Amino acid sequence: MDSKHSLLELLASGGSKYLDLTHEFEELTEIGDLVVANGRMQLHLFTAGVEKRLSTTTCSVWVQSSGQWQLRAFIDSSAG
Repeated sequence: MDSKHSLLELLASGGSKYLDLTHEFEELTEIGDLVVANGRMQLHLFTAGVEKRLSTTTCSVWVQSSGQWQLRAFIDSSAG
């Protein structure tokens, strides 16, 4: 996906449909008001007329601000 906007357009058009998604965190590193979360995500989706199952590794960065946690960065890559 190029952007949040293009992802939302794809989902709204029915071009992709997520059938199942699981996300497990394997390691959390806390540094003050910042947490780095590493894990794995399993996706089952239907896109461009094809059913797919994907396994990815993930890394996300969360920051606590005014008592609430906010996702500031997310990246995933194919785990094979």
